[in-house]
Amino acid sequence: MSGERLIGVVVLLVAAWQFYSFFRGFNTLRTKSNKGTTAFTIFGTWYGLLFAVILLGFGITFVLNGF
Repeated sequence: MSGERLIGVVVLLVAAWQFYSFFRGFNTLRTKSNKGTTAFTIFGTWYGLLFAVILLGFGITFVLNGF
């Protein structure tokens, strides 16, 4: 296994963990949020999803053909 593919697999694992963290945080926000919930929490949750999608793209790129 080449170095780029190994890096790609590691990045894909981090992306999977980030998706899991997003869904766990989103479900917590959906069930336990109230008027005291700040906008920073909501934005942070959605930026976590964006970060996971970016990591997924980089991981797939590294695994398939690298830069």
